[in-house]
Amino acid sequence: HTELGDYLVVDDTGAFDKCSYGEEEVACESGPPGKMLCRRVNVYPNYQGDIVMQERQRDERPEEESSFFNILSCCVRNSRAQRVFSKVKTFRDFVLSWSLLWQCIAEFIGTMLIVIIGCGSVGAAVLTRAQTGIWQVAIIWFLGVSLSIYATATISGAHLNPAVSFAFALFRRKEFPLHKLLFYSIAQYLGAMLGASLLLGLFNTQINDVLELNDTSRGSGSETSIMTASIFCEYFPNPGFASIIRVSVFQALSIEAFGTGILMFMILSLTDNRSKAVRNKDFAPLFIGATVAVLISIFAPFTQAGWNPARDFGPRLVACFAGWWGDAIPAPHNGFWIYIVGPYLGAFVGAFFYDTTISLGLQATT
Repeated sequence: HTELGDYLVVDDTGAFDKCSYGEEEVACESGPPGKMLCRRVNVYPNYQGDIVMQERQRDERPEEESSFFNILSCCVRNSRAQRVFSKVKTFRDFVLSWSLLWQCIAEFIGTMLIVIIGCGSVGAAVLTRAQTGIWQVAIIWFLGVSLSIYATATISGAHLNPAVSFAFALFRRKEFPLHKLLFYSIAQYLGAMLGASLLLGLFNTQINDVLELNDTSRGSGSETSIMTASIFCEYFPNPGFASIIRVSVFQALSIEAFGTGILMFMILSLTDNRSKAVRNKDFAPLFIGATVAVLISIFAPFTQAGWNPARDFGPRLVACFAGWWGDAIPAPHNGFWIYIVGPYLGAFVGAFFYDTTISLGLQATT
């Protein structure tokens, strides 16, 4: 009786187009070098396994007659002294071979962590006055971004931002093929939505208390409704500074594009293996997180400093369906689109600027 994980034995008495599975014969086909394909519909219809050679009482034959690793099939050529064993791939082996799936899972989890930590700090500031102040919130974002990168970089490269993935797909196609862009982006948006949903569940009671205390409700367009929605969505100007500054649509779009451009420029600079400024790339996530914190400290009073379409639009959708409706989408000034278009535009410009300046300089001097 044979099961998943058992070994298939290829007969060694000559060249065959059949291999044995237990007492049954199973059709085999040509495979890539070092591989064999055997069909067994009821067990595993697309089996592919590594070939392992086991020596037995070897007779004296020319080496070329018993060297069957170079042929592209599971047939054995004139090798009476050897057997070929190949392990049947299990379903677990099959799933583990889907590298893109695991990369998307890493992007999903990493983006979710960013939202939980970053938006969570905003929620704590709005609802309890904890970490009150732009710099205090920026420090939490710094830690959230850095930790999320460390958690996922080995698997997916830790883009954790659709705008960053967009720039990599355009300017780093060898590292990030274009066909991955859609899958990464979907994972990032969904991760952000889950992170926001978890925060909503955790903060829901306090949000309702604040709204009730101020005699208003979600989606009413009131100052308190906008303030509580800002836990998830971003606004221009920042609701905490709305009484002292005005920000136009064009200015908000420019700030979001400019900030994301700087972030993209720094990501490419810090991860470029030709650069010796950061010799140990293990520190790159910390510097990327620090870049986010600095940009938040400067620009958050004006636009809340998004830099990430998934971080804004995912939670914004959650807020919309959680009762904030028009306060979330289309939002005051119909400005929700700025936090999508601005980062994509900025990431493109930032990557282009890096490749036409610093990257060319490194190429000329290294």
